[in-house]
Amino acid sequence: AQGDKAIVADATSPAGHALRGDALLALGQSNEAVTSYEEALRLAPGAVNVHLALISLLVRGGDLDGATARLPAMQKVAPDAPATLYLQALVNYYRNQPQPAREAIDRLLAMMPDNPSAQLLAGAIYIQVGNQLQAQRYLESALQRLPDNPTARRLLASSLLASGEAARARSLLAPLADSGADANTLTLAGQAFLAAGDPRQATAYFSRAVASNPQDAAAHTRLAVARMTAGETDRALAELEKAAQLDGSSGEPDVALVLAHMRARDYDKALAAQQQLEQKQPNNPHTYNLKGGILLG
Repeated sequence: AQGDKAIVADATSPAGHALRGDALLALGQSNEAVTSYEEALRLAPGAVNVHLALISLLVRGGDLDGATARLPAMQKVAPDAPATLYLQALVNYYRNQPQPAREAIDRLLAMMPDNPSAQLLAGAIYIQVGNQLQAQRYLESALQRLPDNPTARRLLASSLLASGEAARARSLLAPLADSGADANTLTLAGQAFLAAGDPRQATAYFSRAVASNPQDAAAHTRLAVARMTAGETDRALAELEKAAQLDGSSGEPDVALVLAHMRARDYDKALAAQQQLEQKQPNNPHTYNLKGGILLG
């Protein structure tokens, strides 16, 4: 309301448009907020805080093209500002362009080496480039400053898991997974417990992930692997059959189902699963290699 009054009082007020954008964003009206921020920037192109608000909003909304298109204007007015470097790194990270993301975050950390938000983003970027050791250094430092930050815990756990430190990943994730965790956290916890040699606890987490998203074929496949590892063969096969039904064209659960039936020497069921895979991927040579293996069995 205050922003609206400012605009009514002075239609050329960039601060009024920016304030109105903030108010609209707080009300969940993202598109209208974008319009207000853009009008504020038309009137005051050097308003770094408004560039920050606008580009951050676009990134959160998944409009990476829009965010990318607006970055040059911010770089023009404040090329070395911490906010500019942070957004350069953030946008390039989400666009899966790790090299420019890393260059920007390294410049930012040279200015602000102890900033936990910069360390958190740096950790994510270094995971993306495959440098787990450097990622873990940044994420551990960020977690010391933000001990209750779930993103820092998840990222550090995923990096530890990638570098074979499943036990440490498990200890980081257990507090998150035992509360009201989302499917991604539950999945990561399941992977950590499975890698640490605890398939039964992994099954519990994967089961909760499936319950939160029952149409996710990959979730059913992960649960099947955990059940198979825990010795629950029949229930594992049932999960793979469900996953194969839900799967689109990836064929991953179908392949797993074929191989599971082959290991059990149930070649009739293996052939039935292979035929379902063949319908999904008629041009994949691996499909016919599986068939040959079944017939030879």
